[in-house]
Order: sequence, then C-alpha cells, then structure tokens
Amino acid sequence: MAIAPRKISVDDFSDLLRIFRFSRRIESIHLHHTWNPSRREFRGQSTIEEMDPAHHLAIDPEGDLWTGRNWNDEPASAQGFNGNARIGPFMIELVGDFNLGHDSFDGPQRDATVRALALLLRRFQLPLEQIRFHKQMDDRTSCPGGIDRDALLQDVAKSNSALKPARTVSTPFDDSMRRAQAIAEALANSSGRAAADDTGELPEEKQRGAGSREAFGRAVDGPPDLSAPLTADDLADLSGHVINMRGGHFADDTEFHTDEGTVRHIFTRLLEDEYERRKEAKMPMRIVFFAHGGLIPESAGLRIAQKHVWWWKKNNVYPIYFVWHTGFWQTVGDLLRRHLTGARGFFDTVGNVKDHALEEFARYAGGVDVWGGMKYDAEHAVAPGGGSLFVADRLAEFVQAHKAGGVPVEVHAAGHSAGAIFHSYFAPAAVERHVAIKSMHFLAPALRVDGFKQRLDARLGNGIDKLTIYTMRRELEEADNCAKIYGKSLLYLIHFALEPSRREPLLGLQQSLLNDPALVNRFGLGSQKSPTGEVVWSKSKIDPRHSTQATAHGAFDDDPDTMNSVLRNILDLPNDAQLQADFVESASRGLVDEQDLREPMPPEVALLQTAAVPAPPPFPGWSPSQQAAAAAAPIVPPQPGHGRVAVCVGINDYPQQPLSGCVADARQWADALRRLGFDTTLLLDREATADKIRSTLVGLVERAQPGDVVVFQYSGHGTQVPDQNSDEKDAVDEALCPYDYADGNLLVDDDIGAILDGVKAGVSFTFFLDCCHSGSATRFAVGRAMAAASNDERPRFITLTPEQKQAYLAKSRRRGLRVASRSRRVDEIPEVVFAACRPDEVAWESGGSGDFTRNTVPLLAQAAAGTTNSAFLDMITRSFGPAGRQHPVLDCAPVSLTTPLLQVRGSVAAPSRAYTPPAAASGQANDGARIAAALRDLATSIEASYPHG
Repeated sequence: MAIAPRKISVDDFSDLLRIFRFSRRIESIHLHHTWNPSRREFRGQSTIEEMDPAHHLAIDPEGDLWTGRNWNDEPASAQGFNGNARIGPFMIELVGDFNLGHDSFDGPQRDATVRALALLLRRFQLPLEQIRFHKQMDDRTSCPGGIDRDALLQDVAKSNSALKPARTVSTPFDDSMRRAQAIAEALANSSGRAAADDTGELPEEKQRGAGSREAFGRAVDGPPDLSAPLTADDLADLSGHVINMRGGHFADDTEFHTDEGTVRHIFTRLLEDEYERRKEAKMPMRIVFFAHGGLIPESAGLRIAQKHVWWWKKNNVYPIYFVWHTGFWQTVGDLLRRHLTGARGFFDTVGNVKDHALEEFARYAGGVDVWGGMKYDAEHAVAPGGGSLFVADRLAEFVQAHKAGGVPVEVHAAGHSAGAIFHSYFAPAAVERHVAIKSMHFLAPALRVDGFKQRLDARLGNGIDKLTIYTMRRELEEADNCAKIYGKSLLYLIHFALEPSRREPLLGLQQSLLNDPALVNRFGLGSQKSPTGEVVWSKSKIDPRHSTQATAHGAFDDDPDTMNSVLRNILDLPNDAQLQADFVESASRGLVDEQDLREPMPPEVALLQTAAVPAPPPFPGWSPSQQAAAAAAPIVPPQPGHGRVAVCVGINDYPQQPLSGCVADARQWADALRRLGFDTTLLLDREATADKIRSTLVGLVERAQPGDVVVFQYSGHGTQVPDQNSDEKDAVDEALCPYDYADGNLLVDDDIGAILDGVKAGVSFTFFLDCCHSGSATRFAVGRAMAAASNDERPRFITLTPEQKQAYLAKSRRRGLRVASRSRRVDEIPEVVFAACRPDEVAWESGGSGDFTRNTVPLLAQAAAGTTNSAFLDMITRSFGPAGRQHPVLDCAPVSLTTPLLQVRGSVAAPSRAYTPPAAASGQANDGARIAAALRDLATSIEASYPHG
C-alpha cells in the first residue's frame, strides 16, 4: 500500500540511509526537475501529495526532503535506465522549473541537494560521475533544465570530503532514531509504484503537475483580456489545454513547453479529474480537439486557445488545442527583405492584374515550400515518434479505460483553415486506435479535396459520425483579402499559388464542392440530405445549429454564430436550449489573414502595398537574371502514368555535426522539378533513414519503364569507410550518410551501384548530389578540408569514429555487401550523376543552402528544354565563377554527354543555348525599375491568358 510522503531533514535522510535495508544495489543517482510545478507554485505538502511518486526522494524550494516510493522499487526515471529489483538507480526529484530563463537553482534547495547527493555517494561508494541528469539518458528532454552539472558535482565533491561520520545515538530508543525507524519500515512495506511504472514508460518528467485544482484551476468566468501580454498565470491556465507542436514533434524549447510528460499529465490527471466530476454530475464527458490555421506563429496559436478555453469549459466541454506554427508572414518578410528595391508604383495597379502578379510572386518567393512545409508537419506528426500519434495513443488508453465507467466519453474535433489538414491526419490515427469521433467541424478548410478523399471520406459514418463544414460562398471569398495586399481570401491564394499544382480543388471553396458530384452527395448539396456531412454557407442563419456570419477567412474562429453553432452540435442541443455561456467576439478581430492577434505584419510585407518588387525570386541567392528566366519558363504538366518521377532527400538534423541547408535544398529541388512535370517525393531528416532511402531507390529502379525519366537528389553529409572488395586504389569506399548513419547504417557506392545495375534500358536516371563526391560511377567521397569563411558555412562531410566504422562493417557483413557488377559496357551504364565537387574538394553549404544547389537549381528552367548533360555541367561550372572553391563534376557514360538533360538517351538535343553568367548589378534603383516593368508585362500577359473562372 502507498504511504503519504513524509517531510524529513537532511540529517533524517542520513539516518534513514544508515538503517534502511536495501534489497537492491544502487549503482547511480538520477536527478530530475518537476518543471511543473515551478518553485513559485509550491504549496507545501499538498503539492507533494499531488505529484505521482515516480521518485525516491523529492527536494522542495525550502530545502526540505520528502519521501516518495519504496526505495527498493525501481523508479520511473528514464526508459531503459530504471534497473530492476536487483540493481538500479536512486532517483531525486527537484521541485522547480530550472529551464533557462525560469527558476534559479539556489538557496536552501541547492544546499540540501548537494548534501543529499554527497550522502548517497558515501552510502553506496559511488564516483561523482554516477550522478546523472535525465537529459544524459534521453536527448528528447532538457530535464533538469539549465542546472550546471559540472558546478554541482564540484560542490558535491567538496561536501563529500567535509562529511562528518554518521551521528550516533545513546540508546536505540532515541527519539530521532525511533522516527527514522518508523519511516524506514513504512517505506519498506509500501507499494507506491503504479502498475504502469513497471514498463519504465512513465513520462520523462513524470506526472509532475501541481494538480488541476491548483496550477491548472484558476476560475475564469469570462473572456480574457487579449490586449494584455500573456502572463505566467495565463500560460499556467493553458497548460492543461494546449499541446505545442513544431515540425511534427512536441515543442519543448519554446515559450510554451510540451513534452510527453505534459501530455501524460493531461490524460492521467486532468482528464481523470474532469471525468470524476462529470460522473458525479451524471453528464457525458466531452473532449474537443481544436487545431488552428497553420500559417501563424506560436504566440498567435496560444492567443486563440486563450480566447476559447474559458468558453468551452463554461459549457462543460474539455478543450485540447494543438498549437503548431510556421510563421508564414515572417518567412515571406525574410524573402522580401533580400529582394525589395527602391522602385515604386507597380502595386498601384489594382484588381486581378495585381492579384495574379502576387500569386506568381508568392509562388516563386517560396510560398509553395512554406505551405508544403506546414503540411509536412501535419503529416509527420502522426509518423512514428510524432506528437499527434503520441496524443492519439494516450487518448485511446483514456477512452478504453472508461468504456464502462458510468458516463460516456465523447470525442469531437474542430479545425480552422489549415487545421483541417492537421485533423485529416490526426482523426484517422485516433479512429485506427478505436476512438470514435462523434463530430468533426471544419471552418473554412484549406484541406485539398484529394486529401479529404484519401484520408477522411471512407471514415465518415465509419469511425467519424459526421463532418460539418462552415465556409464562405464564392462572392465573399472574392471580396475578402490577405493582409490588405492580395484582393481575395487566403483559400484563393492557396488554390492559385501555394499548392504545387495551380487551381488545386480545396474543401473550403464553393466551386470545388459544387463541381464534384461525389462531394455534392457526401455533403447533401443536391436534392438529398446526407447523414454524414453538411455545409453551412456564410452568411446564413438557418437555425442556431446552422449559422455563420463570418465574412473573412480568418474570422470563423472569432465569429459568435459559427462558434456557438459548433458548440450546439457538439452538445446536441435543441435550437431553443440556452448555452451556459455564449461565445464573445474579440475586441480586435486580429486573426484575419491568419496573423498574430498582437504582432504587426513585418514592414517588408506591408511595403508590398506600394513598392515595386523584383521579378519573382524562386529561392534566396538567385540573381535577377536567373529570377527573370525562371519566371518566364513554362511549367510542364505531369506526364500521364507518372513518367517523370523525382525523390529529393535533405538531412539537417544529424545527431552529430548537424547541417542547416539540406532540407531547404531538397525542397528547392522538389519545387523546381515539379515545374518540369515531375511527380516529386520528399524524404527529410528523421524520415531519411538508410533503409528508407535504399528501399526508395530500389522501388524507383523496379518501377521505371522504358521512356521514364527518374531523378534522385541528395543533400547531406558524405563519408568514407574501409573498402571491403578491393576495388578501390585508396582502400576506402565512399558513402552517403542517412539520418541513422551513426549506427552503421550507410549507403555505400558499391551498394548503390548494384541497385542501379537493375535500371532497364531506355530509362533516364539522373542524380544531383550536393555532398562530397569522388567523380566516378556514382560514388560519394570527400577530399581535403578547407577553412570556413564564416560561422554559417559547413562542409558536408563526416569522419566516422572507429566505433561507427565497426558498426558499419558488422552490419554490412550481416546484410551481405551488394557489389556493382558493371558487366555492361561503359556506354550502357544508365545513370547520369551531377556531383557538387571534385574528389579533392569539399562540398560546402552557406547562407541556408548548399553552394551547388544555390547555383544549379536556377539553371534547370533554362536548360531542361534541350541542353545536353555536358553543356549543363558547363553552365553550372560557370555559375561558380573562376574563383569557385568547389568544381562540380559530371559522371556518366560517354554517350550520355550529348544526351539532353533529363531526357532518355537517344533524344535529340536542341541547338545549344549560349549561357552568360549574370553581370554585376549596375545600380539597385535602375535594376528595380527594369524588373518592375518586366513584372508589369508579365502580369498583363497573365491577365490575358490566365483569368480566374
């Protein structure tokens, strides 16, 4: 049976260590912090009692020690490090949030911790190094925050040397010893360990909240003051209702911290408390998951949650908000900052001409990549290790645990704009785990129609009871604006500019819904109503459950009619029933165009209203000549049967020697290849494992048929490993470094060559490799290093440790090395390889992209129409200039030198184009005026040939 925690002094702890009968050997000491509660939230014993006893000892801000679980039970410290009944760690929990910028680890708490650690080292004869911080065992956490381990160990060493012998007592009936003996017996007989702890999978920072009635329980009876900045109390109020995400994973290093422990606390403590209240009141337990639009920063997502949470709670619904952020306007501002000139006047042009030009600008300024990156985050949140998947697992556990609990648990979902994209991945993940979604509500959804059909359509009526869409009619979409620059709604900008294919049907656009017979039937837009779907058009006020008055894309989540209608449907209220609290519109609408409530638009974006801009800049670093050429290049539609296929790989997030420009490279290549008619796939960071890249290459080779054109692009590290088949004069093989390379998972030149032996005759297979490369037959290597000129410059090469080399050799022996036979004649070798540098050089990245990518991608639009592979290499080489620090290489069969770029061998090359490197700018103002004039011409041409309709 569990016992209540006992407060003891350091001297008491010394006595306990002496008399407690340890049945397990203590081999280390683990140190954690609670994170939540913080030091200021500590309320004495009540706080300690509300902490689950994952620990053996807790130390509070006042320097008092508190007992936890039985000292002979293993702790819930870090998965894989908790030991067992025979041997393991002793775990200490420090009450406080010691992340940088929060609590200070000082005063009586630090003194008590130093003394306690010294006593433990002496009792178990352990070296200093056996004091381990949580983050040493799990790199996903920052626990215990910013505490300086070296300084702490120095203090412990001093304290250890100054320790006095354990105090003695005159009789066994000494009062202090009687007390210590009683505590020791109680500890030894307790079973404070929950069953779930046996797996070692309790949260990284434990169920460490102060409890819903304290840190999470301030009563809020009305709408918050959104004009004031978010305070610590505001963030504490949101802690039980917000899951903060970035890149598909929990955001644990931002203004609002989320990790697995936070999520577990929501489900195992806060929702449990809420369920008991609902059970006592005999009311259904209703949970709504809300996902906001994706093109906003973290602070705006928190504001949305802040303005909604009080209202849901007043109406007996427990809200959980996914906050995910990309900062679209900030990204566009960065792009414009590099490219705006002093010329004026172009954007005085009004109407569709300006809008079409802005669509082109948004497209070429990287908008497709920004929007695609946001969608990537939503998708990868449900991939293995993703944040949404973890939430879905915990939700399934909660629902399953209460199936027969007395009151039903209802799960609902609502998503605004890109939030519909987020839910198109999260909801199926929940349904697959046997969680029924009782209702789903999309507000002006930016979800593509094909995405809806692939992920949600079949689940309506089969896991998701019903989907209601609230969106504007066409007239209101066209009367809306984005930031008072683009003269239509954000959905139109996405429809015409931000998706890879123009005019992509979106679930929130009236014409997309009405022009698709399957959607007409699904949402009851014809003569028959549908039991699983409906659309509420703005503006309409049919009845309280079918009402919306939003007249701007960003206004739906701030419109009382819309939000009250969503709530009524969740509560299943009749039209004449009253809500506990009506939704209150914000004093400042604030979220129109998905901007932050209180953060002004970057000035570079605002300047678009009056400033002329250069020709659309596809990517940072392109010269005006390159930009103009890319803007004028036609976009080739994808070929039937996916005859043009590309895979683009970019890895920044290496555990060692991370890079910063590879993901951007891959997205640039993917966008440029899409414009040339390629069906492109991205493999980024954690997804780009050796097995995934290898299987992708094999699949490309096996599926490609004569006449197909295949591209494989890679940006990341290269390395060298010992040659195993004596085919290398220098006794080393060259290899690509996938994300998991450190475990011996490499892609060696011989292995890749063997895969390419399977390429069928008549298939074009081209590699673009922005890494170190040997220049011979699809091999990847590096030469001598060069000094970086600035801090943001990095060579794309890793030197393997002896352990990593041994891991590679062991794995390759088990797998069996595939060696390229190269039994074909040289002229039959199918692949064409453009590599970033010569064998004696290093491939560099700087300014957020690879030097090779930055120089090569802008040339694709100029060259792809007929330039030969050899001529394309000349173009790339000249783009680096005579003093370039690396020199690209073309590796292919001789016959492929005269084959047109990205075409099947045997094609006839077009007359060679003369290529001249861009001349130096003759003056910013004149250059801007010329480009502005060119953009006017482009817009006029677009208006004539590309009308909205």
